[in-house]
Amino acid sequence: MSKPEGQFCPPHLLDNLKHQDWPEAALYVVSTPIGNLADISYRAIYTLQLCDVIACEDTRTSKQLLSQLHIEPKKLMALHKFNETESIDLVASYLSEGLRVAMISDAGTPAVSDPGSVLIEAMLGRGVRVVPIPGASAVITAVMASGVRPKDISLSGFSFLGFLPSKASERKGFIEQELTENIRPSVVFESPHRIEESMKDLMELLGEDRLITVCKELTKKFETVVRGSVREMVNWLAADSNNQKGEFVIIVEGVGIATREGEAESEKLLRLMLGKGISIKDAVAVVHEFMSSPRKPIYDMALRIKSEGEG
Repeated sequence: MSKPEGQFCPPHLLDNLKHQDWPEAALYVVSTPIGNLADISYRAIYTLQLCDVIACEDTRTSKQLLSQLHIEPKKLMALHKFNETESIDLVASYLSEGLRVAMISDAGTPAVSDPGSVLIEAMLGRGVRVVPIPGASAVITAVMASGVRPKDISLSGFSFLGFLPSKASERKGFIEQELTENIRPSVVFESPHRIEESMKDLMELLGEDRLITVCKELTKKFETVVRGSVREMVNWLAADSNNQKGEFVIIVEGVGIATREGEAESEKLLRLMLGKGISIKDAVAVVHEFMSSPRKPIYDMALRIKSEGEG
């Protein structure tokens, strides 16, 4: 099977690409730009030229990308979250013929948040070689711009949690379970249609002072990265309707280990006072002053303790 020719990159790099291993009957997982076409890699272009079949999240979107790259695909097939499982056998049949199959999403890296993990797991289970072709990722791009890290200097890394749930009740439950006590920064996606509502939920459940970074339109002309307290971000969104446009990446600061210990101490004090018959109002006031902690989380904790006792 012939390898692609073409002057899409400097000759010495093209020569390097030609001499790499490009196995047949393999699944190539290819990253594509998240907004700026110039972020496509030489290796990604070469792979898309080389492969016999390209599995796309949306064939219409992928046709536009391939046209901009002057690539004439041999065959396209749709592979998205609604048909990924059903597509496994079709992809496997192409691979059984010795064909190379590339998988791309509408933007960014497949299988991170977009479809792909189900197919990859199935192909690995069948002994198929999976070749990653790395590139743009909204998650990594946002982390690069945010400067966030765990408060505990002995730790590193972050948690990526995908899109916030669309339903309000599920979203609030998700925030309480996943974000309130995570000691590492948490990265989530949100759509422009829900960004204001979700930010208000974050303020309600995490407190007004939790530090967050909001990124939108990453790598595009109107790329924006802002950082501040949740309250400041709520105000920023409300100040200009243009601030609510675009796809959002939100990074929520993690809590420190000392914060967790402080919460445990606050709960211990509240249980002691409420158990002695002290009112919620007075108990919260004492813990707020003694621990120098935000009042609302303490009040919520007191209500929870009270309801447990009544239950």
